[in-house]
Amino acid sequence: MQNIYVLNNVDYKNLKKMSPEIILYGMRITKEEKSKELLKKITETVPGGAANVNGLLHQYIWEYYALGIFFFLGLIMSIIFMLATFSTIYFKILSDALADKEQYSILKKVGMSKKEVGKSIYLQVGIAFLLPGIVGIIHSAVAINILEQIMGMSFTLPLIYGIGLFVIVMIAFYIGISKNYTKMVYEK
Repeated sequence: MQNIYVLNNVDYKNLKKMSPEIILYGMRITKEEKSKELLKKITETVPGGAANVNGLLHQYIWEYYALGIFFFLGLIMSIIFMLATFSTIYFKILSDALADKEQYSILKKVGMSKKEVGKSIYLQVGIAFLLPGIVGIIHSAVAINILEQIMGMSFTLPLIYGIGLFVIVMIAFYIGISKNYTKMVYEK
């Protein structure tokens, strides 16, 4: 792989004295659907073959691998952040459950049913999930927007899938925590 520089004439002459000159030939193919056949013929005629010929298909290889790396890193980071968020919420809510156990015991003695206690708990836990959920969705949208601007590509569909998965996992976690909370405060 050689670096290609665009220089003025004076710098070119000085550089030419220090290293050999390499001539680069290029052509623009207007009918891309027939470029594969033409590229094969050019590769057979050019000295050095495929090592010295770069076709239309090769220009997208870096983008393909870069996208794969970005998606993999994004997936790993999103899993780590979701686990951190959910574990923080889980421990905060369960510590609140231990503190509220006495209050719910009094409400149970007054005659509040398990269903009414459950409604109260689901509302209380839902409020604790609301802010992290909104912040997570806004952060994802802003980050994907910046990535779209950097890479010049559209990531709308992966963004929708990511937010959908985040919401589904968050709802499942919300239901699980609410049931544990209800068991802790209502049952002995």
